[in-house]
Amino acid sequence: MNPLDHNLHLGTRHGSWPAELDGRFGRLALTVLLRPWLERTAETLELWARRRREREALMRLDDHVLNDVGLSRAQAEAEWRKPFWRA
Repeated sequence: MNPLDHNLHLGTRHGSWPAELDGRFGRLALTVLLRPWLERTAETLELWARRRREREALMRLDDHVLNDVGLSRAQAEAEWRKPFWRA
């Protein structure tokens, strides 16, 4: 084996160790990067679900209660018609 082959062999043998670490740290980095995104996504989905529930509850109120909270039936219906992603 000539010295170049030996260096290539050592490079391959030693090169696999950092690659294994890169794989582990790659998964860790992916987790670190994905976690905030997943948390924000979950929070957004919860917000959208809450808006939908609140708008449906608003439509179940009678006109007297709507008047007590300062809304007309038309205003409640306009709120109910909004897409869940709009505030």
